[in-house]
Amino acid sequence: MRSLLVLILVYGSVPLALAIPHVGVLVWSWVSYMSPHRLTWGIAYSAPLLDALAGATLIGWLISKEPKKITWHPIIVLLAIYVAWYTIATIFAYNQAEAWPRWTETMKIQLFTFVSLGLMLSKNRMHALLWVIVISLGFFGMKGGLFTALSGGSQHVWGPPGSFIADNNQLALALVMTLPMMRYLQMNAPVKWISWALVGAMGLTILSIFGSQSRGALLALGCMMAFMILKSRQRGLMILFALFALAVGVSFMPDSWRNRMSTIESYEQDSSAMGRLAVWEFAWYVALERPLVGGGPDVFIHKPTVDRMRPKLVPNYVTRAPHSIWFEVLGASGFVGLFLFIAIGCTAFFSARRLEKRIGDRADLKWARDLAMMFQVSLVGYAVNGTFLNLSRFDLYYHFLVIYVIAHTLASRQLGTATKKVKILPRAAPTTPPAPTSPPVL
Repeated sequence: MRSLLVLILVYGSVPLALAIPHVGVLVWSWVSYMSPHRLTWGIAYSAPLLDALAGATLIGWLISKEPKKITWHPIIVLLAIYVAWYTIATIFAYNQAEAWPRWTETMKIQLFTFVSLGLMLSKNRMHALLWVIVISLGFFGMKGGLFTALSGGSQHVWGPPGSFIADNNQLALALVMTLPMMRYLQMNAPVKWISWALVGAMGLTILSIFGSQSRGALLALGCMMAFMILKSRQRGLMILFALFALAVGVSFMPDSWRNRMSTIESYEQDSSAMGRLAVWEFAWYVALERPLVGGGPDVFIHKPTVDRMRPKLVPNYVTRAPHSIWFEVLGASGFVGLFLFIAIGCTAFFSARRLEKRIGDRADLKWARDLAMMFQVSLVGYAVNGTFLNLSRFDLYYHFLVIYVIAHTLASRQLGTATKKVKILPRAAPTTPPAPTSPPVL
């Protein structure tokens, strides 16, 4: 029954995506992030839902009267160059058998990133997209938070199977990135009950992050809170909130969780941590051999290359995932690819910081200032937590970039209109008043 319902909802929206293509973006985002088909056991589980939605949305956009323009913000320019370089790296990949399927998957994500940018260029559409993402991922945050509270944190919190966020660490990264956007929506909620509902969702999401037992997510959560405290005008209140959230989160966790978190300081004795250092060493060797294009996608599981460049940190090293967005990009597309990837993130971060300062205390653009600030917090979470996960192709990161670029474009237009110089007409030359006449003599 659940499988049939998902099929009806998704395939039933295909004609709607053809007629109103921006609705296709919203449905595609819901399926991509919530993966409702992965929560079923029927035919919907493996149905090509995203391909059908993407095709209908793209065709609908092409045949509609919607503008076909892309906002070429510097972030988008760098992203386009990065995608092109990723293609070049794939052409020269060591592991051709695995590289092209991975390239195809990546290009689908990037294509829909640009489609979203073209179709969602309005405040209402942008907010609708953000609400869909927050609700889709917030579902797992609230569900995981309740599960952690009821189980006492004795079991890991997992995402939907067969998705980008199936693993507990991957789900934790998605929740870490989504948490600041929940805060943005809460700050700009139209009514109080929505604001309080989002406060509850944030609390459960934080508890879910604890319940994931992801050490990288815990570090990212701490860094995000520290960053928010530095930027907040109410630092005392933020410090109290951070301490309260930490105390509540830790109180729910069992001793096994505390023992696992304590290995952050003693990583030399942790086989998992040493394995990650070894694969990072391997990525470095690949980049040194081919500094421009690297080894191509999935070089990390190409056994001939691994045997030839075996890391020294782990003598019995075997092929494994890179477990770092930075080393994943370095190994796959060389130093050039890594430079472009870092440039995208840095450009986004400092652009948001500049926009926040430009807006200042303008009440009409408070929403854009708040989004720019929370976007920076989300980037901090992605950079810190992503250091320990291979999610450089995660569509959530690129969707957040698009949402910020849209907000930046709309705010800049409004700022430009307000500061445009008004043409002042020249004043007429003053006329000499007539000389006063003497009163008549009576």
